[in-house]
Amino acid sequence: MKNPNGFGTVYKLTGNRRKKWVARKTVSWEDGKQKRVVVGYFESKKEAMEALGKFIYNPNSKVTLDEVYEEWSNYHFKKLSIRAAENTKYTYNAYFKEIKTMYIRDIEITTLQSFFSKLEESLSSASVKRIKSIASMIFDYAVKKDIIDKNIVKFVELKKFKAVKIKSQFSTEEIEKLWNNKNMYLVDSVLILIYTGMRISELLNLKIEDICLENEYKVIHVKASKTEAGIRDIPISPLILQLITKNISVGKEYLFLNSKGKKFNYPAYRNAFKTLMGKLNMNHTVHECRHTTATLLSNAGADPTSIVKILGHTDYNLTSKVYTHKDKEQLDKAINLIQ
Repeated sequence: MKNPNGFGTVYKLTGNRRKKWVARKTVSWEDGKQKRVVVGYFESKKEAMEALGKFIYNPNSKVTLDEVYEEWSNYHFKKLSIRAAENTKYTYNAYFKEIKTMYIRDIEITTLQSFFSKLEESLSSASVKRIKSIASMIFDYAVKKDIIDKNIVKFVELKKFKAVKIKSQFSTEEIEKLWNNKNMYLVDSVLILIYTGMRISELLNLKIEDICLENEYKVIHVKASKTEAGIRDIPISPLILQLITKNISVGKEYLFLNSKGKKFNYPAYRNAFKTLMGKLNMNHTVHECRHTTATLLSNAGADPTSIVKILGHTDYNLTSKVYTHKDKEQLDKAINLIQ
């Protein structure tokens, strides 16, 4: 008996095959020609007919997670700062490799749960939560575009608690070890962070043209910072002057570049920093360089207002508000207290 129009067709293949019955359906017409898709191969005609009857064509069934990410990122990144977009892109490329080529409609909750459980074995809870947030936004976009029916990322359960490492400064012995290994890749950048108190974003955005070495008081003009108070001048300690000058060359825009000669982004630097700490048998985060600066200045007897201004803090305390201005000479004296 002939199938109803639009139902599809079932036919038998020749040869010695286990699944010789094919179910095929016409899903559209293009230039007067039928566009057909194979529903599947079956052992019996009955199975093929049943599959054909249940089949609902979805042109998005073969869309990968990576393809959804590309479309979503083109839309979403326009709303982000350059740094936020770079961080998101780096996180996706670094951690979604296991599932990025899967068809998004085929990704099940058990697959995602296993994916995040593996991440929790090696990453901090904050990092895993960020990865989950990115995944959730991608799946929300897929729902919006009718590629999938629901966002199953929301059903993934993360560990309730993960210990947070208490920030600690570099010890005197560790700083000495850095000096002894100053020719290792990026050790100079770590020492510059420790002896200036710059945020890592400020160092990575530091242009050579913003470093003044010609006047009596040699300073770094921080022109790109996360806060208004972060826009400041930092005196250059004689201890790190050579580390800075060796990274200055004609035609170079930024003081520090990655191994490919391109501008460093924060995730890439953080990973390189982590690798360096492993080689030196140290256990520190990038931010602990800045924490070390504050401790060194305080221990050396620098006055509170100078510390606040060198670090570019926004939370000025009552003591610092008593002073209206700290001139270059006073800040220079404060930074030179660090040995």
